[in-house]
Amino acid sequence: MFNRVLIIDDFYKNPEEIIEVALQSPKEESAPFGHGKGMLTTRFFLGDSLRELFQKLTLEASILSSSDANGRILFSQTNALNSPQVYCDPGMKTIWTGVIYLSKHEPEVEGTCFWRHLPTGLETAPTSPQGLAKHGWDSFEEFDTFIATEGNDPALWEKTWSIPYRFNRLVLFRPWQFHSYGPAFGESLASARKEQMLYFASQSLTPGQ
Repeated sequence: MFNRVLIIDDFYKNPEEIIEVALQSPKEESAPFGHGKGMLTTRFFLGDSLRELFQKLTLEASILSSSDANGRILFSQTNALNSPQVYCDPGMKTIWTGVIYLSKHEPEVEGTCFWRHLPTGLETAPTSPQGLAKHGWDSFEEFDTFIATEGNDPALWEKTWSIPYRFNRLVLFRPWQFHSYGPAFGESLASARKEQMLYFASQSLTPGQ
C-alpha cells in the first residue's frame, strides 16, 4: 500500500472533448513540480465527481488538492526544457501524484519512469526526520539540494521500470518514489505531449482548487 502505483486505461469517457476545450483555453508558461517547462492551462479540469472517484481509487478517507497545478493540463513541445532526470516529493503534504496522458496520436515514448539511487540503493526518499538522518541528511531542505544535484547525473541512477505513454491512461503513484517523466514531443500545441497534472493531499493546501 505504501508504494502503490495505480494504472487505469481509457479513464475518461470524453477525452477528445477535454483536449478540445483545453486547446481553446487560456494558458501560461509554467514548469509544474517535476515537469519540464511548457504551456499550462489556467483552467482546472477537476470537479467534485472526479475528486470522489480519486478518493475511492486511493482508499483515502479524504483527498484534496496539494498544488495549484492540480487538475490543469500541461502542453510540452519538443523544444521544452528538460526537467531533472530524477526527482521526488517527500517533504510536501502530497500523498498521491500522477498524470493522465492526453495525446491521442502519441509516439512510442515512456510516460513515467521509476529509479534506484545507486550509491544508497534507495528507490524512495525518506519521509521522516529519522529516515533522513539515517542516510546523512539533516533536513528536507538538504535532501532537496541533493536531489536537485544528483537527480541530473544519469550515472548515479538505475531505471527499475517504466510506464509507456498511452492516450487516456491514468497513472497515480506515491510522490516519494524516485521518478521522472518521458520526453516532450510535437511541434505545436495540437501535437504536443499533453498530460493532466494530479497532486493530492489528505488536507487541502490550496483552498478552492
